[in-house]
Amino acid sequence: MAYVARRSKIGNQPRQSSGKRNDKEAESRGGVAGKRPSAAGPRGRKGAGTRWRQPPSGPADDRRRAGRARRTEPKQPPREQGRHAHRRPRQQRRAQPGAPRHGPHRLPGRPPARDRLRGAVRSAILFPGQGAQFRGMGADVFGRYPGLTRFACDLLEYDLVALCRDDPDGLLSQTRYTQPALYTVNALHTFERTRREDRPADCYLGHSLGEYNALLAAGVFDFETGLRLVKKRGELMAAASGGGMTAVLGTTASRLDEILAQDGIEGIDVAGYNTDEQIVVAGPAGPLGAVHAALERRKIRFAPLRVSAPFHSRYMASARAEFEEYLRKFIFADPKPEVVANVTGRPYEKGAVVSTLSAQLVEPVRWTDSVRHLLSVDPGTECEEVGGKSLLRMVEKIRAAATPPAPLDPRT
Repeated sequence: MAYVARRSKIGNQPRQSSGKRNDKEAESRGGVAGKRPSAAGPRGRKGAGTRWRQPPSGPADDRRRAGRARRTEPKQPPREQGRHAHRRPRQQRRAQPGAPRHGPHRLPGRPPARDRLRGAVRSAILFPGQGAQFRGMGADVFGRYPGLTRFACDLLEYDLVALCRDDPDGLLSQTRYTQPALYTVNALHTFERTRREDRPADCYLGHSLGEYNALLAAGVFDFETGLRLVKKRGELMAAASGGGMTAVLGTTASRLDEILAQDGIEGIDVAGYNTDEQIVVAGPAGPLGAVHAALERRKIRFAPLRVSAPFHSRYMASARAEFEEYLRKFIFADPKPEVVANVTGRPYEKGAVVSTLSAQLVEPVRWTDSVRHLLSVDPGTECEEVGGKSLLRMVEKIRAAATPPAPLDPRT
Protein backbone atom coordinates (compact mmCIF):
# COMPACT_ATOMS: atom_id res chain seq x y z
CA MET A 1 0.00 0.00 0.00
CA ALA A 2 1.32 3.42 -0.96
CA TYR A 3 1.01 6.54 1.22
CA VAL A 4 0.49 10.06 -0.09
CA ALA A 5 1.01 13.03 2.28
CA ARG A 6 -2.02 15.31 2.28
CA ARG A 7 -2.95 18.06 4.67
CA SER A 8 -5.92 17.24 6.84
CA LYS A 9 -8.62 19.82 7.37
CA ILE A 10 -8.08 19.47 11.12
CA GLY A 11 -4.50 19.96 12.21
CA ASN A 12 -1.37 19.67 10.13
CA GLN A 13 -0.82 15.91 10.30
CA PRO A 14 -0.73 13.88 7.07
CA ARG A 15 -3.62 11.55 6.62
CA GLN A 16 -3.62 8.12 5.01
CA SER A 17 -5.44 7.59 1.76
CA SER A 18 -6.19 4.56 -0.35
CA GLY A 19 -3.20 3.53 -2.40
CA LYS A 20 -5.44 1.88 -4.99
CA ARG A 21 -7.26 5.14 -5.70
CA ASN A 22 -4.06 7.12 -5.88
CA ASP A 23 -2.54 4.60 -8.29
CA LYS A 24 -5.41 5.25 -10.68
CA GLU A 25 -5.02 9.01 -10.31
CA ALA A 26 -1.29 8.75 -10.96
CA GLU A 27 -1.87 6.70 -14.10
CA SER A 28 -4.45 9.21 -15.37
CA ARG A 29 -1.84 11.98 -14.96
CA GLY A 30 0.69 10.01 -16.95
CA GLY A 31 2.79 8.92 -13.97
CA VAL A 32 3.69 5.62 -12.40
CA ALA A 33 1.40 3.83 -10.03
CA GLY A 34 2.28 4.56 -6.43
CA LYS A 35 4.37 7.60 -7.39
CA ARG A 36 3.31 11.25 -7.82
CA PRO A 37 4.62 13.40 -10.68
CA SER A 38 7.60 15.62 -9.85
CA ALA A 39 6.77 19.16 -8.67
CA ALA A 40 9.42 20.46 -11.03
CA GLY A 41 7.57 19.33 -14.15
CA PRO A 42 8.93 17.52 -17.18
CA ARG A 43 11.65 20.10 -17.81
CA GLY A 44 12.63 20.72 -14.21
CA ARG A 45 10.93 24.10 -14.01
CA LYS A 46 9.89 24.95 -10.51
CA GLY A 47 6.18 25.44 -10.04
CA ALA A 48 5.29 23.92 -13.39
CA GLY A 49 4.31 20.49 -12.01
CA THR A 50 0.72 21.46 -11.26
CA ARG A 51 0.10 22.42 -14.88
CA TRP A 52 1.87 19.46 -16.55
CA ARG A 53 0.10 16.40 -17.80
CA GLN A 54 1.13 13.63 -20.16
CA PRO A 55 0.22 14.38 -23.81
CA PRO A 56 -2.91 12.36 -24.65
CA SER A 57 -2.93 9.73 -27.34
CA GLY A 58 -5.62 8.02 -29.36
CA PRO A 59 -8.17 8.93 -32.09
CA ALA A 60 -10.41 10.92 -29.73
CA ASP A 61 -7.51 12.98 -28.48
CA ASP A 62 -6.35 13.63 -32.05
CA ARG A 63 -9.79 14.97 -32.94
CA ARG A 64 -9.75 17.26 -29.88
CA ARG A 65 -6.35 18.65 -30.83
CA ALA A 66 -7.50 19.28 -34.39
CA GLY A 67 -10.61 21.12 -33.22
CA ARG A 68 -8.58 23.20 -30.81
CA ALA A 69 -6.16 24.13 -33.57
CA ARG A 70 -9.02 25.29 -35.82
CA ARG A 71 -10.47 27.46 -33.07
CA THR A 72 -7.15 29.09 -32.32
CA GLU A 73 -6.17 29.84 -35.92
CA PRO A 74 -5.26 33.56 -36.28
CA LYS A 75 -7.73 35.58 -38.28
CA GLN A 76 -5.04 38.06 -39.31
CA PRO A 77 -2.62 37.42 -42.19
CA PRO A 78 0.54 35.53 -41.22
CA ARG A 79 3.27 37.58 -39.63
CA GLU A 80 6.02 38.18 -42.12
CA GLN A 81 8.17 41.02 -40.81
CA GLY A 82 8.38 41.40 -37.07
CA ARG A 83 5.91 41.11 -34.29
CA HIS A 84 3.31 43.61 -35.54
CA ALA A 85 3.81 43.31 -39.29
CA HIS A 86 0.29 41.93 -39.77
CA ARG A 87 -1.31 45.02 -38.21
CA ARG A 88 -2.46 48.04 -40.14
CA PRO A 89 -0.36 51.22 -39.97
CA ARG A 90 -1.11 53.45 -37.03
CA GLN A 91 -2.49 56.19 -39.28
CA GLN A 92 -5.11 53.77 -40.63
CA ARG A 93 -5.99 52.36 -37.20
CA ARG A 94 -6.61 55.80 -35.70
CA ALA A 95 -10.25 56.80 -35.71
CA GLN A 96 -11.23 59.71 -37.90
CA PRO A 97 -12.31 62.95 -36.19
CA GLY A 98 -15.88 62.71 -35.05
CA ALA A 99 -16.00 58.93 -35.34
CA PRO A 100 -17.59 57.11 -32.40
CA ARG A 101 -15.15 55.60 -29.93
CA HIS A 102 -15.74 52.38 -28.11
CA GLY A 103 -13.86 50.50 -25.45
CA PRO A 104 -14.08 49.12 -21.94
CA HIS A 105 -15.31 51.42 -19.15
CA ARG A 106 -16.19 54.19 -21.60
CA LEU A 107 -19.63 55.72 -21.80
CA PRO A 108 -21.14 56.18 -25.29
CA GLY A 109 -20.55 59.67 -26.61
CA ARG A 110 -18.02 60.51 -23.87
CA PRO A 111 -14.31 60.83 -24.72
CA PRO A 112 -11.78 58.87 -22.68
CA ALA A 113 -10.19 60.36 -19.57
CA ARG A 114 -6.95 61.35 -21.30
CA ASP A 115 -8.91 63.30 -23.93
CA ARG A 116 -11.02 65.00 -21.30
CA LEU A 117 -7.89 66.08 -19.45
CA ARG A 118 -6.24 67.22 -22.66
CA GLY A 119 -9.21 69.43 -23.47
CA ALA A 120 -9.79 70.59 -19.89
CA VAL A 121 -9.44 74.22 -18.88
CA ARG A 122 -5.96 75.19 -17.70
CA SER A 123 -5.72 75.66 -13.91
CA ALA A 124 -3.37 77.63 -11.68
CA ILE A 125 -2.95 77.67 -7.90
CA LEU A 126 -2.00 80.93 -6.18
CA PHE A 127 -0.21 81.31 -2.84
CA PRO A 128 -0.44 84.57 -0.83
CA GLY A 129 2.50 86.27 0.82
CA GLN A 130 3.14 88.35 3.89
CA GLY A 131 0.04 90.23 4.92
CA ALA A 132 -2.27 87.23 4.56
CA GLN A 133 -1.54 85.98 8.09
CA PHE A 134 -4.24 86.09 10.77
CA ARG A 135 -4.68 84.79 14.29
CA GLY A 136 -6.17 81.30 14.22
CA MET A 137 -4.73 80.28 10.86
CA GLY A 138 -3.73 76.65 10.51
CA ALA A 139 -6.26 75.36 13.04
CA ASP A 140 -7.85 73.15 10.36
CA VAL A 141 -4.59 71.44 9.28
CA PHE A 142 -2.23 71.28 12.27
CA GLY A 143 -4.12 68.33 13.71
CA ARG A 144 -4.05 66.42 10.44
CA TYR A 145 -0.26 66.61 10.15
CA PRO A 146 1.12 66.31 13.70
CA GLY A 147 4.50 64.99 12.54
CA LEU A 148 5.22 67.89 10.20
CA THR A 149 3.90 70.34 12.77
CA ARG A 150 6.23 69.02 15.49
CA PHE A 151 9.12 69.04 13.02
CA ALA A 152 8.46 72.71 12.17
CA CYS A 153 8.30 73.64 15.85
CA ASP A 154 11.61 71.90 16.52
CA LEU A 155 13.35 73.53 13.55
CA LEU A 156 12.02 77.00 14.38
CA GLU A 157 12.64 76.51 18.12
CA TYR A 158 9.28 77.92 19.21
CA ASP A 159 5.68 76.77 19.46
CA LEU A 160 4.36 77.48 15.99
CA VAL A 161 0.86 76.20 16.81
CA ALA A 162 0.46 78.54 19.77
CA LEU A 163 1.81 81.44 17.71
CA CYS A 164 -0.72 80.92 14.93
CA ARG A 165 -3.63 80.00 17.16
CA ASP A 166 -3.34 82.56 19.97
CA ASP A 167 -0.51 84.99 19.06
CA PRO A 168 -0.15 85.85 22.75
CA ASP A 169 2.71 88.35 22.33
CA GLY A 170 1.67 89.86 19.01
CA LEU A 171 4.63 88.30 17.19
CA LEU A 172 2.67 86.94 14.25
CA SER A 173 2.87 90.27 12.42
CA GLN A 174 6.66 90.45 12.70
CA THR A 175 8.54 89.37 9.60
CA ARG A 176 10.82 86.98 11.48
CA TYR A 177 7.78 84.95 12.60
CA THR A 178 5.30 85.71 9.83
CA GLN A 179 7.22 84.11 6.99
CA PRO A 180 7.88 80.64 8.52
CA ALA A 181 4.35 80.51 9.95
CA LEU A 182 2.63 81.42 6.69
CA TYR A 183 4.86 79.10 4.67
CA THR A 184 4.05 76.16 6.97
CA VAL A 185 0.29 76.74 6.93
CA ASN A 186 0.23 77.13 3.14
CA ALA A 187 2.33 73.96 2.78
CA LEU A 188 -0.06 71.93 4.95
CA HIS A 189 -3.00 73.19 2.91
CA THR A 190 -1.15 72.07 -0.22
CA PHE A 191 -0.59 68.60 1.25
CA GLU A 192 -4.26 68.47 2.22
CA ARG A 193 -5.23 69.26 -1.35
CA THR A 194 -3.08 66.37 -2.53
CA ARG A 195 -4.59 64.07 0.08
CA ARG A 196 -8.07 64.88 -1.25
CA GLU A 197 -6.77 63.92 -4.70
CA ASP A 198 -7.81 67.25 -6.18
CA ARG A 199 -6.86 67.87 -9.76
CA PRO A 200 -3.16 68.83 -10.09
CA ALA A 201 -2.53 72.36 -11.28
CA ASP A 202 -0.98 73.22 -14.64
CA CYS A 203 0.87 76.17 -13.14
CA TYR A 204 1.79 77.59 -9.71
CA LEU A 205 2.19 81.23 -8.79
CA GLY A 206 3.00 82.86 -5.46
CA HIS A 207 3.06 86.48 -4.34
CA SER A 208 6.46 87.32 -2.80
CA LEU A 209 6.78 84.82 0.09
CA GLY A 210 4.08 82.68 -1.55
CA GLU A 211 6.51 81.86 -4.36
CA TYR A 212 8.28 79.47 -1.97
CA ASN A 213 5.04 77.52 -1.55
CA ALA A 214 4.67 77.48 -5.34
CA LEU A 215 8.17 76.03 -5.69
CA LEU A 216 7.41 73.44 -3.01
CA ALA A 217 4.24 72.37 -4.84
CA ALA A 218 6.21 72.09 -8.10
CA GLY A 219 8.81 69.78 -6.53
CA VAL A 220 11.76 72.20 -6.56
CA PHE A 221 12.57 71.38 -2.91
CA ASP A 222 11.02 69.54 0.02
CA PHE A 223 9.19 70.89 3.04
CA GLU A 224 12.27 71.05 5.26
CA THR A 225 14.38 72.90 2.70
CA GLY A 226 11.65 75.44 2.09
CA LEU A 227 11.20 76.02 5.82
CA ARG A 228 14.92 76.62 6.27
CA LEU A 229 14.94 79.07 3.37
CA VAL A 230 12.03 81.17 4.58
CA LYS A 231 13.42 81.14 8.12
CA LYS A 232 16.69 82.61 6.86
CA ARG A 233 14.85 84.98 4.55
CA GLY A 234 12.67 86.24 7.38
CA GLU A 235 15.68 86.82 9.64
CA LEU A 236 17.54 88.79 6.98
CA MET A 237 14.53 90.92 6.09
CA ALA A 238 13.71 91.54 9.74
CA ALA A 239 17.27 92.75 10.35
CA ALA A 240 16.77 95.54 7.79
CA SER A 241 15.21 98.74 9.13
CA GLY A 242 14.84 102.43 8.47
CA GLY A 243 12.02 102.52 5.97
CA GLY A 244 8.72 101.04 4.88
CA MET A 245 6.28 100.34 2.07
CA THR A 246 3.04 101.91 0.86
CA ALA A 247 0.31 100.70 -1.49
CA VAL A 248 -0.94 103.40 -3.84
CA LEU A 249 -4.52 102.83 -5.02
CA GLY A 250 -6.33 104.04 -8.11
CA THR A 251 -3.19 105.27 -9.89
CA THR A 252 -1.11 103.79 -12.67
CA ALA A 253 2.65 103.41 -12.49
CA SER A 254 3.22 106.07 -15.15
CA ARG A 255 1.06 108.58 -13.28
CA LEU A 256 2.93 107.83 -10.06
CA ASP A 257 6.25 108.49 -11.79
CA GLU A 258 4.93 111.87 -12.92
CA ILE A 259 3.93 112.78 -9.38
CA LEU A 260 7.36 111.88 -7.99
CA ALA A 261 9.08 113.86 -10.74
CA GLN A 262 6.83 116.92 -10.25
CA ASP A 263 7.53 117.05 -6.49
CA GLY A 264 11.22 116.16 -6.83
CA ILE A 265 10.96 113.07 -4.63
CA GLU A 266 13.92 110.71 -4.94
CA GLY A 267 14.94 107.46 -3.28
CA ILE A 268 11.63 105.68 -3.92
CA ASP A 269 11.44 102.34 -5.71
CA VAL A 270 8.42 100.51 -7.06
CA ALA A 271 8.22 97.31 -5.00
CA GLY A 272 5.20 95.70 -6.59
CA TYR A 273 2.79 95.86 -9.51
CA ASN A 274 -0.27 94.21 -8.01
CA THR A 275 -2.72 95.47 -10.66
CA ASP A 276 -2.72 98.23 -13.25
CA GLU A 277 -3.99 100.66 -10.61
CA GLN A 278 -2.44 99.26 -7.41
CA ILE A 279 1.25 100.01 -7.12
CA VAL A 280 3.44 99.38 -4.06
CA VAL A 281 6.37 101.71 -3.38
CA ALA A 282 9.23 101.33 -0.90
CA GLY A 283 11.93 103.57 0.49
CA PRO A 284 13.44 105.23 3.57
CA ALA A 285 11.14 106.92 6.06
CA GLY A 286 11.90 110.48 4.85
CA PRO A 287 11.16 110.04 1.13
CA LEU A 288 8.22 107.79 1.92
CA GLY A 289 6.69 110.54 4.08
CA ALA A 290 7.07 112.96 1.16
CA VAL A 291 5.20 110.51 -1.05
CA HIS A 292 2.32 110.41 1.43
CA ALA A 293 2.09 114.18 1.45
CA ALA A 294 2.13 114.38 -2.36
CA LEU A 295 -0.64 111.81 -2.63
CA GLU A 296 -2.77 113.57 -0.02
CA ARG A 297 -2.56 116.87 -1.91
CA ARG A 298 -3.86 115.13 -5.02
CA LYS A 299 -6.49 113.17 -3.09
CA ILE A 300 -5.05 109.84 -4.15
CA ARG A 301 -5.74 106.96 -1.80
CA PHE A 302 -2.83 105.05 -0.26
CA ALA A 303 -2.29 102.55 2.56
CA PRO A 304 1.00 102.18 4.49
CA LEU A 305 1.95 98.52 4.94
CA ARG A 306 2.88 97.05 8.31
CA VAL A 307 6.48 96.17 7.50
CA SER A 308 9.73 97.19 9.12
CA ALA A 309 11.85 97.83 6.02
CA PRO A 310 11.63 98.71 2.30
CA PHE A 311 11.44 95.18 0.92
CA HIS A 312 11.80 94.45 -2.83
CA SER A 313 13.93 97.54 -3.33
CA ARG A 314 17.57 98.56 -3.72
CA TYR A 315 17.83 98.91 0.06
CA MET A 316 17.87 95.10 0.46
CA ALA A 317 21.13 94.66 -1.48
CA SER A 318 23.16 93.51 1.54
CA ALA A 319 20.47 91.00 2.50
CA ARG A 320 20.42 89.73 -1.07
CA ALA A 321 24.15 89.00 -1.09
CA GLU A 322 23.98 87.02 2.14
CA PHE A 323 20.85 85.17 1.10
CA GLU A 324 22.34 84.18 -2.26
CA GLU A 325 25.34 82.68 -0.48
CA TYR A 326 22.96 80.72 1.74
CA LEU A 327 20.94 79.49 -1.25
CA ARG A 328 24.03 77.99 -2.86
CA LYS A 329 24.24 75.44 -0.05
CA PHE A 330 21.17 73.65 -1.41
CA ILE A 331 20.41 71.65 -4.53
CA PHE A 332 17.22 72.52 -6.39
CA ALA A 333 15.25 70.69 -9.04
CA ASP A 334 13.57 72.37 -11.98
CA PRO A 335 9.86 73.06 -11.38
CA LYS A 336 7.33 70.62 -12.82
CA PRO A 337 4.80 71.94 -13.66
CA GLU A 338 5.86 75.50 -14.33
CA VAL A 339 6.14 78.24 -11.71
CA VAL A 340 5.86 81.88 -12.78
CA ALA A 341 8.57 84.01 -11.16
CA ASN A 342 7.80 87.35 -9.49
CA VAL A 343 11.02 88.86 -10.82
CA THR A 344 10.34 88.30 -14.51
CA GLY A 345 6.63 87.57 -14.78
CA ARG A 346 7.58 84.49 -16.79
CA PRO A 347 8.14 80.81 -15.94
CA TYR A 348 11.36 79.84 -14.19
CA GLU A 349 14.25 79.11 -16.51
CA LYS A 350 16.25 75.94 -16.09
CA GLY A 351 18.84 76.19 -13.31
CA ALA A 352 17.78 79.73 -12.31
CA VAL A 353 16.34 79.09 -8.84
CA VAL A 354 19.22 80.62 -6.87
CA SER A 355 19.55 83.75 -8.98
CA THR A 356 15.78 84.29 -9.14
CA LEU A 357 15.09 83.89 -5.42
CA SER A 358 17.99 86.13 -4.44
CA ALA A 359 16.95 88.81 -6.95
CA GLN A 360 13.43 88.75 -5.54
CA LEU A 361 14.63 90.68 -2.47
CA VAL A 362 15.64 93.73 -4.53
CA GLU A 363 13.28 93.49 -7.52
CA PRO A 364 9.57 94.41 -7.63
CA VAL A 365 6.88 91.76 -7.56
CA ARG A 366 5.54 91.77 -11.12
CA TRP A 367 2.21 90.24 -10.28
CA THR A 368 0.38 91.94 -13.16
CA ASP A 369 2.82 90.57 -15.72
CA SER A 370 2.64 87.12 -14.11
CA VAL A 371 -1.14 86.97 -14.35
CA ARG A 372 -1.07 88.28 -17.90
CA HIS A 373 1.29 85.47 -18.80
CA LEU A 374 -1.26 82.96 -17.49
CA LEU A 375 -4.01 84.59 -19.51
CA SER A 376 -1.87 84.74 -22.65
CA VAL A 377 -1.39 80.97 -22.51
CA ASP A 378 -5.11 80.37 -21.91
CA PRO A 379 -7.56 83.27 -21.40
CA GLY A 380 -9.91 80.89 -19.61
CA THR A 381 -7.37 79.80 -16.98
CA GLU A 382 -9.12 78.88 -13.73
CA CYS A 383 -7.32 80.19 -10.63
CA GLU A 384 -7.56 78.85 -7.09
CA GLU A 385 -6.06 80.64 -4.09
CA VAL A 386 -4.80 78.86 -1.00
CA GLY A 387 -5.97 80.46 2.23
CA GLY A 388 -7.74 83.58 0.98
CA LYS A 389 -9.24 85.59 -1.85
CA SER A 390 -7.12 88.75 -2.11
CA LEU A 391 -5.06 87.39 -5.01
CA LEU A 392 -8.18 86.22 -6.81
CA ARG A 393 -9.59 89.75 -6.65
CA MET A 394 -6.37 91.04 -8.21
CA VAL A 395 -6.64 88.43 -10.95
CA GLU A 396 -10.18 89.48 -11.77
CA LYS A 397 -9.15 93.13 -12.05
CA ILE A 398 -6.26 92.23 -14.34
CA ARG A 399 -8.48 89.97 -16.41
CA ALA A 400 -11.12 92.69 -16.74
CA ALA A 401 -8.52 95.27 -17.81
CA ALA A 402 -7.12 92.89 -20.43
CA THR A 403 -10.57 92.10 -21.86
CA PRO A 404 -11.77 94.68 -24.40
CA PRO A 405 -15.23 96.11 -23.65
CA ALA A 406 -18.15 94.63 -25.54
CA PRO A 407 -19.22 96.69 -28.58
CA LEU A 408 -22.25 98.90 -28.09
CA ASP A 409 -25.53 97.78 -29.53
CA PRO A 410 -26.35 100.15 -32.45
CA ARG A 411 -30.03 99.91 -31.55
CA THR A 412 -29.48 101.61 -28.19
